[in-house]
Amino acid sequence: MSAARFAAAFGARRISSLLAALVLGACASQPGAPDTALEELFTAERGFARDATERGIRAAFLEHFADDGIDFRPGPGVMRERLLARPAPADPLALILDWSPQAGTVARAADLGYTTGPYSLADARDAHAPTRPRATATTSRCGSATTAGVG
Repeated sequence: MSAARFAAAFGARRISSLLAALVLGACASQPGAPDTALEELFTAERGFARDATERGIRAAFLEHFADDGIDFRPGPGVMRERLLARPAPADPLALILDWSPQAGTVARAADLGYTTGPYSLADARDAHAPTRPRATATTSRCGSATTAGVG
């Protein structure tokens, strides 16, 4: 079944929720994850957030996402391919992403982990434009691959 047909059949939000549950379950089954691995994951997320602010959201995703990393909007697909298929924004810093991981877990083997936390988007060109708060962003990593789910 193709990714598009799978997404149509099950819905992107349901798929994203299922992925998050699987990641959480896998991480929870390996208690005692090394503190250093979790800190490395948080450091990587903060690096992404910094690059999104300094270089733009698109550039940050292209830099930090695994080449075969999957996103779920509007359905599962390779994020890099999706980003490169769209033209780059004329002003990459017009939209500001405010993201910071608030919680996370890493498996004992340090090969699987996730972070989650609130994020918002703001129009940098219009100080009076309302910030668009979002619920949460969840990022999981398995080895060097990265997957994002946004709820």
